[in-house]
Amino acid sequence: MRHAAGADGVTRALGWPPEKVARFILGHGESRGEPHAPVEGPRLAFVPLPSIESRDGGRIRVVGSIRRALVVILGEGAMGTWPHSPGFKDLLPYRQAERPVE
Repeated sequence: MRHAAGADGVTRALGWPPEKVARFILGHGESRGEPHAPVEGPRLAFVPLPSIESRDGGRIRVVGSIRRALVVILGEGAMGTWPHSPGFKDLLPYRQAERPVE
């Protein structure tokens, strides 16, 4: 999912430079070809949400396929990031949380 969000078509639609995509969407704080370094500051995180399904007439519950994901902004200054990322939220079906998750 992270790589789909950082695909060329998405980044062209946003008009973002590759460095911003690497940091904010892909979570890469390093330059190309250098060892991985975590991003300092806000970045997207994609949290998979598996389906909990009933089996055997509802007696058994199992963790099923992942059909949904949360897309959240993590890191220092994250609360002020979303409004400063014009266009990205328009490319995703989303519902903004009423309040920050603690």
